[in-house]
Amino acid sequence: LVAMTIATQLVVALRFLMSLICALVIIEGVKTIVIPRPQPLCAAFLAVTGGIGLLSQLTSDKSLPSFKDTRVSEVRLLIGGVLAMAQCTYLMKTNASGGIYMTWITFGACVANLVIWVFLNLRLDSIGVALATGSKGDKTFWGQLGSQVRSNMISPSRPRVLTGFGVILIFLVWLFAVLLPWDDVAKHDSRWNSIRKTLTADGADAARRATAYWGTQKPLIQQSLKTNFTLHPYFAATEVWYGARWDEIINQRISSMGSQLDNEGKKGFKIEKDKCAMFIFFKNNEIPIPDLLTIAYTKDDAMKTLEDIQANPSNYKFPMFLKGCHLTQGSDKGMRPLKKKDLTEDRFNNILMPWLEKKWKQRPNDSGRNWATTMNRLLDTLEPGIAFQLPFRGMRVSPYNTPLEVKVEVIWGRAYLGLFADYHDVIALRDGSLEFTCRDKACPEWWSHGNSPDLRLKWAVENGHMEAVWALAERVANAIGIDEVRVDIFIDPSRPTKPVVNEISLSSGHEYMYHTDYLAEAWAAPHLAKSGQMQPGSWPSPRIRATNVEVVDQAPANSKR
Repeated sequence: LVAMTIATQLVVALRFLMSLICALVIIEGVKTIVIPRPQPLCAAFLAVTGGIGLLSQLTSDKSLPSFKDTRVSEVRLLIGGVLAMAQCTYLMKTNASGGIYMTWITFGACVANLVIWVFLNLRLDSIGVALATGSKGDKTFWGQLGSQVRSNMISPSRPRVLTGFGVILIFLVWLFAVLLPWDDVAKHDSRWNSIRKTLTADGADAARRATAYWGTQKPLIQQSLKTNFTLHPYFAATEVWYGARWDEIINQRISSMGSQLDNEGKKGFKIEKDKCAMFIFFKNNEIPIPDLLTIAYTKDDAMKTLEDIQANPSNYKFPMFLKGCHLTQGSDKGMRPLKKKDLTEDRFNNILMPWLEKKWKQRPNDSGRNWATTMNRLLDTLEPGIAFQLPFRGMRVSPYNTPLEVKVEVIWGRAYLGLFADYHDVIALRDGSLEFTCRDKACPEWWSHGNSPDLRLKWAVENGHMEAVWALAERVANAIGIDEVRVDIFIDPSRPTKPVVNEISLSSGHEYMYHTDYLAEAWAAPHLAKSGQMQPGSWPSPRIRATNVEVVDQAPANSKR
């Protein structure tokens, strides 16, 4: 009697929870239609399926299903699980504020419905009844248990078993083909920040400090727009909307690049995606980079250069780096060091030359991003090449015994922050503060959603290294004429005024926690002002650079303000 009472209460609680989830799905459907870029199909689907689910829960029998016949309950649970799976799939595509967490809530509802359905479908519920039914046979505990189960358990029929495993298989295919790939992209979604800052006091404090910092930097970005910065026409084509998130603006940038390639044949994306073009641009604009030995635009030239290095090693400095100009994604593994030991006949012929052959044929692939399809179409236009570059000669003080690198976000010609990724992660701000946001689940900051002051890199602030870094990053952005860019810079501890540029990124995947939404606002606002979507006087409209020169072909003589 006690067990049946508890089970009844659990059923009531579960149905109440499912009703609440259905109501939240309806609300999310409404929000999806009133956002700046409405999604009517998602809104209609969520509202209709949420309404069906809510009606089903409110009109269902509140009593326990019959032990002998659970077919009605099984049908309801299976339909509920499939509907929740479909809702979860649509919520992955929504841009409304709650879409990110409602995806996981409906996933939980899907799992709950299907687990209970499998439990009933395979008649595992009969085990519970068996355990609750006494036996007068064996007096031992295990003997009675076995006797109860054997005498009361109902074996599922073959069709039930096949149906159960079929549903499980479909769920697993959906999980690995749809949900997990989405999660790999969505884990950096800035909508999580609105949840993080409400969960803990540390998260709320970190968000408050990010807001205060934004208040100090906003007028400086606006001042840069008015005085120092001009925008290359290539980057003026990005269409944004009020409230656009960081990842959405990047997606719009990539879309505009695809449109400009199709309609006008413009290839401004080569400023990052073609390392050879990027290095040449830096050299033409006198931007410091590690010494560049040569660039090979044909495989024969690359092979001849390698053969000359092997034949005359005393004429070269080691190590050097071979960089595939067309392989700019980290997953492409388009870079390798070249050391003296690689020049032996065995390693040269069996390792180095096959690597060159493989990388020359390899096509770049920007996977795991919302914009992957468009970006890969752009990358397919790149010609292969190999750059031979000497290493950065500064002191190696990073935790991995590599050059100390800071990734600087520059918005409208103003450096906003720098991220030291090797420290997982330390963020440097323009006011001289350093924030440590740990990316390891063993750290308190991971669970508190906050950050703490960090002193490990204080020397870079106090000795003037960061001032030189900010200036160099802004110099790169102004030379390109780009609204937003991440400039990756090497720091030499022994030479505070001599940082050098490693590379740049037009689609940064790094997470800046509570700073992300303010970076997005700063990026979008001048574009909105340009299109007349901002209140007059709130943000200046960017001045467009008067040039028809391709982005990568700009030099001081033809990029005058």
